[in-house]
Amino acid sequence: VCLLSSGDELREPGEPLAPGQIYNSNRYCLAALLRGWGVEVHDYGVMADELATSRHALSLASSECDLLLTSGGVSVGEEDHLKQAIEALGSVDFWRLAIQPGKPLAFGEVAGKPWIGMPGNPSAALITALVVVRPFLLRAQGVTEVMPVPLAVPAGFDWLQRNKRRQYLRARLSPGADGQLSVELHPQQSSAMLSAACWADGLAVIECGQQVLKHDNVMFLSFADLMH
Repeated sequence: VCLLSSGDELREPGEPLAPGQIYNSNRYCLAALLRGWGVEVHDYGVMADELATSRHALSLASSECDLLLTSGGVSVGEEDHLKQAIEALGSVDFWRLAIQPGKPLAFGEVAGKPWIGMPGNPSAALITALVVVRPFLLRAQGVTEVMPVPLAVPAGFDWLQRNKRRQYLRARLSPGADGQLSVELHPQQSSAMLSAACWADGLAVIECGQQVLKHDNVMFLSFADLMH
């Protein structure tokens, strides 16, 4: 799998940040996940936000890898040239999923090699890696059951807002006074914040249009299952 990051604003951890710049956490998070799944990772670094540069990097990667995995560049910003580069070399077969975080995810092919374009926001990149990239890799290797069986655990929270997208909420299992486990949500669910995933030990899944009241069962996917 070749791994490419997209964005002139990206800097390596430890480098000084100018206004508008961010650390490239996805490069290390995604590479660690892929290696944990037994994948050989070719790190192609950061593509500049320029159409010709993106086309060259993607063309080279497609000649050397079985799957192209990019982070960032699939939203609607004026500097997001990635989809244009993909279409020049292959095709974008779909763009956007009804999930949160992770809506901008795209899929297509470059010179006959499959491409998955992941969002740039760190939590969105992490979750799409776990629920889209991992199943894709397993299915490509002949595995039929590509998602772990979720646990049904009582919610320790109320989720009153019905959403049009499936929610993947950073959560963990917490024992109550009676020793029974319940699902606790991190208070910060922004797709830009990775700290909630460090606190969590899994994902609470709330389906489209679903409302959850405290003590209702909610589906919980453990990181221990998703990361191996």
